[in-house]
Amino acid sequence: MSTQKLATQYRADDKRLSLGCFLWMLAILSIPAALVGNWGWNYLNSNGTALIALDANSGKYLWSSAIDNDLARLQPLVVARDRVFVRVGKNPIDPSDDRSSYRRYRIEAFSTSSGQKLRSFNPPELGGHLNNSPRNLPPMLVDRNRLWLNMTSDRQIVAAKNDGKEMRNNPALGNIRQGKVLNIDTQTGKLNWSVDRIWSIEQLRYNGIVTNDSNTAILRISPTLDISVEAYNSDTGQRIWETQVATITAKAASPLFHRYRLLANSETIFLFDTSTKQLSGYSWDTGKAKPPILTKTGSGLSRSLRNRLSIHDRTIYSLNNDATISALDLNTGTQRWEISPPKSSTSCPFLHSMTAERSGIYLLCLNYRQANETKSTIISIDRQTGKTIWYRQYSHRVGSGWGGSDLISNSKTVYGILQNRDNNGSMSWEDAVVAIANTDGKQRWQWQSNFRLYEDTIAVDEERFFAIASVPRWRLLFGAID
Repeated sequence: MSTQKLATQYRADDKRLSLGCFLWMLAILSIPAALVGNWGWNYLNSNGTALIALDANSGKYLWSSAIDNDLARLQPLVVARDRVFVRVGKNPIDPSDDRSSYRRYRIEAFSTSSGQKLRSFNPPELGGHLNNSPRNLPPMLVDRNRLWLNMTSDRQIVAAKNDGKEMRNNPALGNIRQGKVLNIDTQTGKLNWSVDRIWSIEQLRYNGIVTNDSNTAILRISPTLDISVEAYNSDTGQRIWETQVATITAKAASPLFHRYRLLANSETIFLFDTSTKQLSGYSWDTGKAKPPILTKTGSGLSRSLRNRLSIHDRTIYSLNNDATISALDLNTGTQRWEISPPKSSTSCPFLHSMTAERSGIYLLCLNYRQANETKSTIISIDRQTGKTIWYRQYSHRVGSGWGGSDLISNSKTVYGILQNRDNNGSMSWEDAVVAIANTDGKQRWQWQSNFRLYEDTIAVDEERFFAIASVPRWRLLFGAID
């Protein structure tokens, strides 16, 4: 064979070899590429948590910020001045369970105008983990430049003194934990002051903190198991006065832990006893007691007190156990009016909650037709007479089933989350935000989503509406929220 023919054959063999190697390499690389592609698609199609802002007047989508944590879905938002605050969990005990307890959590502050994360700060370490469901974590409270938090740890109180005797390893103390009330600067995240406080795990969601312009009142359980109302200077943390309410004993520990709630207006702190249904008033400045007022709500209270009892100006508004609504004079307890919601014209077989705010009083009625199929009616009533001003009906459920905020409002508009979900409750979420004019009940706008909006986690100021949502990650990546 000539040298030229031999060289030609070698070149042909090299081409076949190169082509074979290329095909083998392509086959080998295609396996991880397919796996990566499949994983990538599954990841992009999975849901992430996001904070969403809409224009409060028009419903126009403004911005969204991703929050890489599921705890935010279960926690109410708070808005103060130019910031919106979100609680984010850290180090879940069971990472595979989005409702697992968290060992720590942090507070993240976002700009209300741009959605930019301005600050992230960690509350001081108390030791242990947050040994309870995320839904039972106490809500945040914000006032001007101060943010209040209730913190607890898994450090169980194994010994406490009562009537001079030590109660050690008592079953009645099984869910009692060490904790603190923290006052934090909203601009810097620095701790201003704190107060030691003992907590019952089940009591956490009741909060037990109220404020006015200058002072803070706390429903506090002391290391000696005394339950007291205490008032502090909000700036310095100096205690102004305290009034003992009850003393926990071995036999009455659990009922007493869950019995009391705090409300307030600018002049008076009110201690609500869910057992006797009485409101006891105390002066903000001196702690001087005022005559108690008897209400018709309280025992068996399972939903948020905010949805049952509210105080505005000099009137107490009460959603009663017999499904009536009452207005009581704050000073005398005299009943100004009492009504039953009209059931025929407004289709209100079940009065679910009452939202009493400065902009008005709004009732939420539910009509359960069958599983996962609920109609809703929102009713506005007159503050002075209790007469119906307007009502608006929806073919789906509005609000929360967890005792959170069903409706919120600013000076012009009432807002709520309209649940639009299929029968399995998870695969086809098309929730919407509805905005209703508080003067005539006409719908101002409706923002339709293609994902779930968490009805418990909503907040509003005069310019923007905020909500936590569960959004497919590809929408977050490409900004396809609206």
